Amino acid sequence: MRRFLLTGLLLTAGCLAESAPNTVAQIQVGDNAGGNGVFVADHVQLTVYTFDINGNSLGAPVNYTTNNPTIATISSTGLIIALIPGSAIIGVSSGNAKVNLTLAVDGNIPQTVSLAPDAPAVTLGTQQVMVATVLTTLSNPARGKTLIWSTADASKITVDQTGRVTTVSKTPSVLVCAAVTDAPTIKGCTTITVQ
Repeated sequence: MRRFLLTGLLLTAGCLAESAPNTVAQIQVGDNAGGNGVFVADHVQLTVYTFDINGNSLGAPVNYTTNNPTIATISSTGLIIALIPGSAIIGVSSGNAKVNLTLAVDGNIPQTVSLAPDAPAVTLGTQQVMVATVLTTLSNPARGKTLIWSTADASKITVDQTGRVTTVSKTPSVLVCAAVTDAPTIKGCTTITVQ
């Protein structure tokens, strides 16, 4: 039997087992996680397809297990509920075929902030909307994080709390930053030039 071990997000996996026609030889697993991470309190539905050795769909019964039910539970219908941050191995099996998926439950702890556009040059008397992206310690887009925007020199550039920069006077560079409200040491900065 060949096994595939996935790390990070649950995507699609397959497992081949030696078997006769009309018995399960392959399992394919999909999910509705959406590709942006699995966070505490998320519900992720697995969709499992079973195939025989010739690739014919079987619709065979499927069993699910978790090695760490304090991190994530899984129902008999393949519904995962993420409980606390951490990792769990979700086992999916049918007949002699089995696949193990590594589920990483994100605690929504911010790690980085990036600003776009990076180092823009803005014309005097105009505005520039800055966009901040907050990533978690698992590199997923953080959820529900607010930011505190600041400028190093308000006589040259002002910035409101939506990230809208307004130019006041020409300058070769002024630092503009966005810090995560509940983790102010986590911030991203860029230099803006006013022409």
